[in-house]
Amino acid sequence: MKKTLLWIIRLCSLAILFLPLYVDGSTIYPYTFSKMVAFQFLVEVSLGAYVILQFLERSYRVDWKNKLIQAQSVWIVVLALLSFISVDASRSWWSTAQWMTGTITYLHFYAWFIILVSVFKEWKEWRLMILASVGVSVAVALFGLGQLIGFGASHYDPELGRIYSTVGNPIYLAHYLLLHIFLAAFLFVKENAQFAKILLIFTVCILAGTIFFTGTRSAVLALFISLVLFFVLLLFGTASKKQRIISLSLLGALIACTVGLFLWLQTAGGTAWAQGHIPAGLQRLVYETFQDPARVELVHIAWQGFMAKPFFGWGPNNYSYVFSSYVKPHDFGILFPKLWYDQAHNHVMNILATTGIVGFLAYLLSWCVAWYLLWNRFISAGSTREKIGYSTIALFFFAYFLQNLTVFDTPVPLIPLYCIFAFVVFFTSDEKKESEGRGESSGVPVAFVVPVAALLTAIAIMVLSITPYKQGRIGQRAVDTVVRDYDRGLLFFQRTLSHPSFVSDDIRNQLASAALVYDKKYDFPEQKKKDLLNFAIAEMEEGLRRHDYSLEHGTLLLALYRSYAKYSPAALTTAEGLAQKLAERYPHRRDVLFEYVFIERDLGRIEVAKEYAQKIIDLDPSRGDAHWVMAQIHLSASNLDGVYDEIDLAKKYGYPIFKDGSFYFKLAKLLPNGKSPRFFSYLLSGWQDNSPDYIGAAALYSKKIGDRKAMQQDLVWLREHAPEYAKMVEDELKNIKK
Repeated sequence: MKKTLLWIIRLCSLAILFLPLYVDGSTIYPYTFSKMVAFQFLVEVSLGAYVILQFLERSYRVDWKNKLIQAQSVWIVVLALLSFISVDASRSWWSTAQWMTGTITYLHFYAWFIILVSVFKEWKEWRLMILASVGVSVAVALFGLGQLIGFGASHYDPELGRIYSTVGNPIYLAHYLLLHIFLAAFLFVKENAQFAKILLIFTVCILAGTIFFTGTRSAVLALFISLVLFFVLLLFGTASKKQRIISLSLLGALIACTVGLFLWLQTAGGTAWAQGHIPAGLQRLVYETFQDPARVELVHIAWQGFMAKPFFGWGPNNYSYVFSSYVKPHDFGILFPKLWYDQAHNHVMNILATTGIVGFLAYLLSWCVAWYLLWNRFISAGSTREKIGYSTIALFFFAYFLQNLTVFDTPVPLIPLYCIFAFVVFFTSDEKKESEGRGESSGVPVAFVVPVAALLTAIAIMVLSITPYKQGRIGQRAVDTVVRDYDRGLLFFQRTLSHPSFVSDDIRNQLASAALVYDKKYDFPEQKKKDLLNFAIAEMEEGLRRHDYSLEHGTLLLALYRSYAKYSPAALTTAEGLAQKLAERYPHRRDVLFEYVFIERDLGRIEVAKEYAQKIIDLDPSRGDAHWVMAQIHLSASNLDGVYDEIDLAKKYGYPIFKDGSFYFKLAKLLPNGKSPRFFSYLLSGWQDNSPDYIGAAALYSKKIGDRKAMQQDLVWLREHAPEYAKMVEDELKNIKK
């Protein structure tokens, strides 16, 4: 039985290293969710086998005296404790299906780390693991390079010139490949066969070349700094004068060539050559600045969040609440095109803001211990070859940490990271124990251990892997289907949300968006609109109960309430209570104030709506959307002069005033009989041939100026293309006395 259990653990661990190649397009977020569900499944199987193995033989138990094992244990315990007391405990434990970096995922990585350090105790086993990981990285790199010639490039944008391979993002592809450059260099040092060394040289070239084609500046900079540090370590770590001269020469050549090439590319001739010969992704490395204002502000927001909760933070994976609390009003739509950001794009600051100084120190502990162990080995190593081996692994961690100053942890780079954390335990250990060595049994009857371990493993697999995976697949089918087949799409949504899991939040958001889209369709049955809105409201209310502070859930729910108000006016009162709660919690969020303004307008409280619309303008008078909202309030108050003035201000500040045809239809209803040149100029300059709203507005205006021929032409088009809308326009025309 022992050999069977060992083979299960070894095969599962090897399979984990192949997951960067795995993409399941039938699930939501196929580049992260599908990989991590498979990872959790493999770890759970391994853990079940390992639990039984521990009872069979004591030699496979964890050596809790090891400093790195202790450091990793401190980090996971602190992470779990902080997840219990976080602002949103559910988000801390589960994260989102998009990122899959919750405490549950880190518990799986920790379990895999413990399994690796306890079972893999021979160099031949670790050699196979590192070789496999490097081999997979080459396959990932080649697939990415294939995108340059059209292979597997369904989403590749040649204008940007950046490849993403099976990782799904150029930045994280570069991050993953960067780590394997150091692993390939380590194997080069350890291998004796010349053919193997030649293959590894080619491997490094392929990986480095692919990194350049990702156009990821932080990865290239991390590689350059790591190489400089490598030569510095050799310069001061070797006693041989000859080797010092070689190291110094190579260091000087590296710096001179890099700086020289960069400076030449800044000249007129170099720039012209680059534009004609270098892909856009590579040009990005040279000509785009590292200082992204949005990234800088995200870090600044993280610092503000840390200062507000310095000891225990906001809770793991709760950066979205930090962002919503401290983002500046005028940055919406300009610096930050999205309404919600759930990562600081700097993992160190992310950790500091979400886990406080306690979590930050626990996080740093593993890194410091790993470097400490490797440094001790580097100092005491008797040969240059050994020093290079220890330094390449140390630089593996250095490059990862440095890269994380501009990105955040994602599943694919975490796989080699935890694997090499476990390898450091073996690599820096004084005694390399034989994994097949005999050990004493624990004395617990195997007949008892096996069924209990099997049952617990089956439960874990069902709850943590199979159920979320099935829900993710059905959820994706719902999203893909509902846009073309309402009934089947709704059925899929009902099926996937009938078994709640951490995936439900992402699917609920998709459901809410679909309901709002269908609500705007003129030719869609009202009863189906009502049913879909009602279902979406019930699900989003459940989501908000699970994430009380979630602004994303809250604002979507407000929009659903407002849409449902035409079927049940009481929905507006419920919406008002939620809007007040969100506005008190996030007083500078313009999107919350927008919703509050429209709710008060729909309740008939025009003066209150106008007051809050003015608050939005006061937050930033140069924002066109704020004036557009005020124009809508003036429209509800039948104040034509106010409408026109605010439209002009919205246009002045760059708001696309012609995208909302329904506004001009309502404005046409308000116009007095006779010509209105100002309205006609707006209508004409924003005319959209296929918009029922615009054509309906034109029909109303034509009736008011007495142009029956134009009115009839507009009605003919509406009856042909939007018959339900045409009936509504005809009813409005009957109310116009001319």
